[in-house]
Amino acid sequence: LAQRRSHRRPGQQPVKIQQLGDLLWASLRIQEIRPAQPGVTRSYEAALRPVGCGGAMQEIDTYLLIRRCEGVASGVYRYDPLEHQLLRLDKLNGASEQLLQNCCNASGNGQPPDVLFQFAARYGRLSWKYEGLVYALILKHVGVIMQQLYLVATALNLAPCSLGTGDSELFSRATSLNPLTDACVGELMLSAQSEGD
Repeated sequence: LAQRRSHRRPGQQPVKIQQLGDLLWASLRIQEIRPAQPGVTRSYEAALRPVGCGGAMQEIDTYLLIRRCEGVASGVYRYDPLEHQLLRLDKLNGASEQLLQNCCNASGNGQPPDVLFQFAARYGRLSWKYEGLVYALILKHVGVIMQQLYLVATALNLAPCSLGTGDSELFSRATSLNPLTDACVGELMLSAQSEGD
């Protein structure tokens, strides 16, 4: 906790697949599925992760734009938290390249990160239960996820930095997701630490 910092400059060496895998495992994997109980009103399938989530509904999905990672081809990926694997959606396309460039502008750094995490929320997953609280709850969940990623990345000697920008249209084009059902609600860039950090 005391060592947690935002790091904006990527190191000379890329993030390694083992580091990225450890980060995802300790932060976002699904540890347990709790099935809905038949015949119980308002019962639903819930999932437990290392991070807290209201109602264990897990409405946040994680997408990664990987520019450089030792052991992984560059491209656009979705993290499958149940199987703990990266699913390649596309190569780095024009929209994803622009998102990586936007990181440079937002962070004040001239070099894009090794990996850009994009968090997409499925609003419908929460709306039937939490109604008027959905957007506020999603933002809280993104904050919990980012804090967990910061702490685990720090323990792994990686360089995380959350961003206060984002572009839903570019995210939609990079991932081919419908922005009305899967809206981008947060970004975090990740690189190997640079010397002196």
